[in-house]
Amino acid sequence: MQPAGTGIRIDPSLDAYVSDRFARVERLVVPAALKRVAGHKISAIFQVPGLIPVMNRKTFQTAMRLGPERYAAMVTWSQWHSIHLVGLALKKRYPRLPWIAHFSDPWSDNPFAPLRRLMRPYNRYLETKVHRAADRLSFTSRETIDLVFSGAPDAIHTKTFELPHAFESTFYPVAMPRQEGPLMLRSLGNFYGARSPEPLFRALAILRQRSPALVCKIRVELIGAIPDEFRNSPVLQALPADIVRILPPVDYMSSLALMRSADLLLNIDAPFAESVFLPSKLVDYIGAERPVLGITPPGTASRVIRTLGGWVAGPDYPEAIAATLETALPQIERDRGAPWGDPDIRHSYAAATVGERFGKVIKDIAGGAL
Repeated sequence: MQPAGTGIRIDPSLDAYVSDRFARVERLVVPAALKRVAGHKISAIFQVPGLIPVMNRKTFQTAMRLGPERYAAMVTWSQWHSIHLVGLALKKRYPRLPWIAHFSDPWSDNPFAPLRRLMRPYNRYLETKVHRAADRLSFTSRETIDLVFSGAPDAIHTKTFELPHAFESTFYPVAMPRQEGPLMLRSLGNFYGARSPEPLFRALAILRQRSPALVCKIRVELIGAIPDEFRNSPVLQALPADIVRILPPVDYMSSLALMRSADLLLNIDAPFAESVFLPSKLVDYIGAERPVLGITPPGTASRVIRTLGGWVAGPDYPEAIAATLETALPQIERDRGAPWGDPDIRHSYAAATVGERFGKVIKDIAGGAL
């Protein structure tokens, strides 16, 4: 089930794939008043408890019409403030229904959605209820598990397992990158909050002073939603106009084609002291078999990129980013177009591999019901 019409861009590029694999998809209509609130400031939904039950009641009622008693197991996989609370209500109604709660991001500990002081205890309370009630708790990285369950009792720890994002290899076009013209560096995804392209702009300015001939060989495309404050960066404005292009978001399937045809993919993260996030975009990059440079702090993404064979520099250090580009670009030019990345690491994020791991967990908790 998914809410429709929230004001967030709807991507139809996977509709055929979904319809081939799911017998029934329910799209819930969001009330106009709630859409207006979300349109002004989506974080309001995270902060005001009264807004959460509006959609949760609709979701619960729809789930009840599906007949939960007929299912072998239940998986909730969405934002913590919505679907996991529905899962909690269903588990209360059907205590024997096995439940896996999957978290792509932390809940109370999420630095991208910091909770106001009075809201943190309330959300911690809800989070703990979900953790206790679910039969299994999955997270996209081991670092997230360590953060969320530091000091938790063993009974909770034994429920947890790592389930990363996955890529579907059949989604990528066969065509490989160009063999001629400037080297194309691409970032795909939105910038918001602390996640900023400014470290890249500063690194390009430094590289232009240090190796102007090298900068002339590259073109950078930032594809996704970018706030005006970043578009109007004085550092960006001082760069040659043809070096950096800011382009609007594209649908998912188009984004994979753009990844495949890039010479270098940029994973740009927020400058936290440590990041537990495994960006889904990074896993799509892995599937594209193109070189990856991470402008990311120590943590999950940094570890994955390094083991894959890519380059990493912290977002707080534009000098280091420039030096990393200076090292990486000649190698990329030399090996242009060749498949890239440790094949064993890439295989571990393939949909078939991750799906098999997830399937084993479902069979384990569902027992003879499957």
